[in-house]
Amino acid sequence: MKGFFLASAIACIALRATPSDATSMPMPPVLLAPVAVDDAVMVAYGETDSHRIASLDAGTGRLRWEKTFPEVYFTGMLCAGQGLLCANTRSDGSYLLRTNDGTLKTRLSDAYVWAGTQKLILLTTWDREPNKWPSDTLTALDVSTLRPLWRKPLAPWRVFRVEPRKDVIEVMLVRGWAELGTLMRTQLTLRAASGETISRSKPLQRASNRTIDDLVPKGLPSPVRTRLSTLLARKSSVFLGCTRIVRQGDLFLGGNLEDATASSVVYGIRADTGRIAWRRAAPGLKDIALRGSRLFVAYGLPAPYAKSRTKSLMALDARNGRVLWRVRLGRRLK
Repeated sequence: MKGFFLASAIACIALRATPSDATSMPMPPVLLAPVAVDDAVMVAYGETDSHRIASLDAGTGRLRWEKTFPEVYFTGMLCAGQGLLCANTRSDGSYLLRTNDGTLKTRLSDAYVWAGTQKLILLTTWDREPNKWPSDTLTALDVSTLRPLWRKPLAPWRVFRVEPRKDVIEVMLVRGWAELGTLMRTQLTLRAASGETISRSKPLQRASNRTIDDLVPKGLPSPVRTRLSTLLARKSSVFLGCTRIVRQGDLFLGGNLEDATASSVVYGIRADTGRIAWRRAAPGLKDIALRGSRLFVAYGLPAPYAKSRTKSLMALDARNGRVLWRVRLGRRLK
């Protein structure tokens, strides 16, 4: 589907804070997942006191524009489409920038943008009352006018994932805490035009936000699903650290399928055999994005208690993992 392109298929609710508790949270260095749209790739990054958003030429890696946002802390995901780039913050709402030059179109106060289509921008606002579990209201804005088309109160649930699908919107909702064994999940299907509920699954209690079925994408041939399921079941020897991307059955993912204690790697896996066709080292991997035959990789996040790394963005040939270009983000980005 054309429209907005998500930088990440899944964004954990732990990454977004309500305005009242954002100031009490630690502020580590940030590198968000890249988002590729048209002939550009965009990424947000920064340190504790100042964050930036940069747009680079997808073919060459040359800088098109870069904007600095003092005392703004970007978090979660980027999404772009219809000439707009949406960037969420911890305490300052969501920024909507024009993708051609990075100028600010508007700021949505107390909102978190999840996804979009050709017609809608899907975001949540917070319902937070003393001594009550915080809940969300899902709102659909018209892309052209930014006026609300419908609102869907979700109390007592919070949004974990939003996936637009043609004429419907799939929403994964959660409540409770995984650490306390009280996490609950439910799946909601809405009509995109009106927000009307089509179906809702029975709430289930889960030990964590993700399972093997969540991590292994649907639509993969059985050789790939079988191999990944087997690897993921051995939690001591494997980890996945970013989006799983499926294209024509082939799978692209990051983490480490061979040694969970080693640095992160980006993999290209063939659909017909489940064989790892290529691998590319990406220490401190954040996430990946696919556009055409190019796979964009944001990496360089420092590991806990480790020396700092240089945040970087590189483009790989998705067919063989060859590096097409690589840039360092920050002062050296010219």
